[in-house]
Amino acid sequence: AFALCQLDPHPMENLNEQDVKFIQDAKLVGIKMEEKGWVFRNSQVEQYLSELVNNFAAPHFSNQGVSIKVRILADPGIFLLTTPDGTIYISAGTFTVINNEDQLMFLLGTQTAHIIYRDLLYLESLQRQKAAALMALNIAFAMGTGLATGAANIPIGPQSNLAVFIYPFAMQEKGLGTSFNASFKGYSEKLDFRADMFALCAMNRIGYDPNQSVILMQKLQEISRNLPTQVTPPYFLDPKIIAKRIEYLKTSIAEMNLAAGTQPAPVSSQEFKGKIAVVKTQEGLLCNTEGRYASAGKIFSDLKIDFPQEPQYAYLMGETYRQWSVTQTSNNYQTKALEEYQTALKLGPNYLDPHLGLGLLYKQTGARDDAIRELELYIQGAKSAFAKAKAENALRQLRETK
Repeated sequence: AFALCQLDPHPMENLNEQDVKFIQDAKLVGIKMEEKGWVFRNSQVEQYLSELVNNFAAPHFSNQGVSIKVRILADPGIFLLTTPDGTIYISAGTFTVINNEDQLMFLLGTQTAHIIYRDLLYLESLQRQKAAALMALNIAFAMGTGLATGAANIPIGPQSNLAVFIYPFAMQEKGLGTSFNASFKGYSEKLDFRADMFALCAMNRIGYDPNQSVILMQKLQEISRNLPTQVTPPYFLDPKIIAKRIEYLKTSIAEMNLAAGTQPAPVSSQEFKGKIAVVKTQEGLLCNTEGRYASAGKIFSDLKIDFPQEPQYAYLMGETYRQWSVTQTSNNYQTKALEEYQTALKLGPNYLDPHLGLGLLYKQTGARDDAIRELELYIQGAKSAFAKAKAENALRQLRETK
């Protein structure tokens, strides 16, 4: 089994004209996704993720002409996507199920393996026309030509807007033939096993705990079991495939006598939480935007526990309750929102955002004078032009309705 970790990737000079076109099409998809704002850009997080990937990839990249970059999709679903141009996309929602850097390294390791071994080019070469049709679908979707209709119904994750990019499930979902999915499934499983093995070996080599891969997959297994019965799970969350991968991981770890690396943990649990907090925050904001307030509340509640002295998360918890109270008036959410805003101000007396939240909350409850006071406090020092305009608009409405 360990020999799988020693396989050399296909050299770049072996790429034919169609391979190059496939890679160029993938780059076009990435460009269009960024243009549409589907990629959450944060230089610090991207640098952190890229450094992690380089720990895996560096020994395999001599004379290969390969570069890997990691991007975060502004999507609440749980999935990863690797494209043949060397880009790993990981959804913001995925970070909500990762508990430590070891688990993150396992996921990144599997995707790095797909790039190093050129798995997408291999699958694409098996059925060139159907794979080309998938890429055409992706490009059309990214360019907004109308094929995105119904994409949010693809059950990658709750209301996942980018689920059409999951490969190869999108072909079946879009009515382009079940033969595509069936013909690739066997190959995909084999390649996933190899990618899992690569990740295990690399994790052990650089000091991470391979056993965390099993813990993470078991968590995904639990999520897959809780999907609605009418939902056909995507490949990544297919309970049968997850079960096979868990058994394979356990067997491989035992056979190769892998254990936690002998080196000290690369980062502590708290350090890891700090590095990905901005991504979890983005995920919570996405959930609020989509009206998934229970999910947002869970995210911000966890962040409050992880960072009890940070006023930002109490404020965001208050925002969740305030927005939730518009649709759920019987659950005392307005009172909870008030308490969270007040907590945020105690933690950060100079932190202005809670004043905006309080102003909007008081406006909702009809406390006109209190609303005006809080909005004026916010406007005086507001740095965000968008939020300041929002506060000024609310203040104008209050003054016009004496």
